[in-house]
Amino acid sequence: MTVAVAEAAYTHAQNIRAAISRSDFERAELSISLWDAYDRPIIEGIVRALQSVPLHELGRRDAVITMLALTDQMVFLGRAVEILIKGPAQDPELSTALEAASDSKMRRALFTHSFGVLALNVTTHLAQIDQCYKTLSDR
Repeated sequence: MTVAVAEAAYTHAQNIRAAISRSDFERAELSISLWDAYDRPIIEGIVRALQSVPLHELGRRDAVITMLALTDQMVFLGRAVEILIKGPAQDPELSTALEAASDSKMRRALFTHSFGVLALNVTTHLAQIDQCYKTLSDR
């Protein structure tokens, strides 16, 4: 059961990764498939499923730690995707920096760079999910 739940989380993360890979962050364009791959209730359901895994059945300390890390990373992934979908203009810190940019060329460059940073946050969590899944599936 443990690996099956971890695999469900991993599979959903891969769907998000595929949608992200079809986006063009230099043009600040998200792939429409991201809306198909990401849905808050789905992430919340996966997190609940991960939380319901009986940790005592994992047997090893490192497996418990990895399962908890996978659960955390799914929560973080959900937040990061939501922030990415909203975009830099909706982020309080980034929007302030965008407003302070002196001209439209600078504002556009900052917007594009900020979009890339938000995407990097998503891919960082995806990489952590990959590592957790690999650890759990190799055991």
